[in-house]
Amino acid sequence: MVLIFLQVLGLLAIITISFAEEQPLQQQNPNEPIAIVKYENVGVNEDGSYQWSYETANGISAQEEGHLKKSNSEEEGTQEVSGSFQYTANDGTPIKLTYTANENGFQPEGEHLPTAPPVPPAIQRSLDFIAANPPVGDAEANETGK
Repeated sequence: MVLIFLQVLGLLAIITISFAEEQPLQQQNPNEPIAIVKYENVGVNEDGSYQWSYETANGISAQEEGHLKKSNSEEEGTQEVSGSFQYTANDGTPIKLTYTANENGFQPEGEHLPTAPPVPPAIQRSLDFIAANPPVGDAEANETGK
């Protein structure tokens, strides 16, 4: 639970830094504060759930909600968080990122994020062949005389 909290906290720090770098290019006067046009915060409830969101005058918005997920092995459970944020990059590209953080770690999704290239067909055939024909174990090799 502490690890997930630290991951989410790290993400929020990165988001804050990225917003701070972009503000001078998105507003005409960097000394003029950007108005917050919407802000909602439902504090941590007794069941461990929470929810917050905000939107600024320059089009930045973010929202997040979290709750405790019951676990068989842990008395307190684990924190599960999901949220998103969006803004316009310096080059005018709209950026939207959604994320989930839970026992499986931080899982971001967004069209701007790099993705792995597809596996080439020849490599995929090799992987399929290996999966279909597992190596013979030592015990089986000794029995068959190989």
